[in-house]
Amino acid sequence: MQASTPWYAPPIAHKPQTIAIIGAGLAGMSLAYALTQKNFKVLLIDQAATLPSGASRNQVALIKPQLSPDHNLPDQYITQAFLNFSDFIKDYPELILSQGILELAHSKKLQMRHQGIMEKRELNHLANYVNSEQASELAGIALSHAGLYFHNAFLLDVPAYYQTLQKLCGDHLQIIHAQKVKALTHQDEQWLLQADSSITADAVIFAHGYQGFEDYIDCNTLIPCPGQLSFIQPATSTPLKCTLTFEGYLTPALHGQHILGASFRHNEDTEIHAHDHEQNLEYLGKIAPDLKTILGTAPSHNWCAMRVTSTDHLPLLGGVPIKAIWLKDYERIKFGDFRARQYPNCTYYPNLYMSLAHGSKGVISSFYAGQILAHLIDNKTIITAPKVWQAIHPARFWLRALRSNDNGKN
Repeated sequence: MQASTPWYAPPIAHKPQTIAIIGAGLAGMSLAYALTQKNFKVLLIDQAATLPSGASRNQVALIKPQLSPDHNLPDQYITQAFLNFSDFIKDYPELILSQGILELAHSKKLQMRHQGIMEKRELNHLANYVNSEQASELAGIALSHAGLYFHNAFLLDVPAYYQTLQKLCGDHLQIIHAQKVKALTHQDEQWLLQADSSITADAVIFAHGYQGFEDYIDCNTLIPCPGQLSFIQPATSTPLKCTLTFEGYLTPALHGQHILGASFRHNEDTEIHAHDHEQNLEYLGKIAPDLKTILGTAPSHNWCAMRVTSTDHLPLLGGVPIKAIWLKDYERIKFGDFRARQYPNCTYYPNLYMSLAHGSKGVISSFYAGQILAHLIDNKTIITAPKVWQAIHPARFWLRALRSNDNGKN
């Protein structure tokens, strides 16, 4: 049966037995977990010698919803991802390092956004508005700004989380590290992955960074976004009781050190820069000047890693469409012809999928993406709302380009 939006129609392919995932970071391991729970055999392949690598080596992650006054699509996807992950974490409370995250309205823009959220949304189960006095009590320090308190949000122990997922995969998971997949070919309903050794699988999922496999992935839609963190060790303990978010964020002391972050760079530079540390301290000074004074003179070390986002800050998730066929099939859209019955359903590479560009919300985004993709591969069921599915579909950028009469160029 033809979809009412054929350009977003899900892929239909034979059910695989063995699935190779390229990339063993958080996105890859989340996929491995979701797939092994459905009894698929998974090969998790990564070029790094030590896993996880890159941004997936971060020590903590802020697990919180992303709210907007109009409940926009990023809000819908990330908030559902937060709820999905919260259900999972109930069985693993030892992975929670700190409970509660306080988002401070440090600017007029954020004050207006918070006001819009509270006026238009029912949020008692997700967040509560707190004035500056209440915020100070929650944080354990003097604060002059009001904000939203996410009482169910928390800090996650990322290394322990990664190990937990790996353990839960059991014998259905095989990890192949220190091997770079150089090419893919499809023959006789199987994929051949050319690495140091030849690897075969019934299906393949891209879950790597932003470089590579340009024959299949429209890399123009991926944006490198390095982030630098500071690990600060004050001589005396501070009274901060919960994580604060502002233009950056600051955690309570974890094993004697606060984590201050995170800078955003729209380039490929992962070097450590003193300016980024100073900038994060300046942001902190706007909401907690006393803390800035204490932490600004304390010993610290820095860490920077590459994150990847997309041009609309949502992941690329689903089957890999064949771009040349897609553009040919839907060429008339650029003339304003959107009559669905005139078009065939989206054409994909057989049993080839992607889970990319999870950005700064990588833990919950990739975990939810794993659940979505595992259901899709297992029984062709889409477990998210149609508008959200369209918002994360890899071909969405091509459709926008056709609508603007750009011939599918990005």
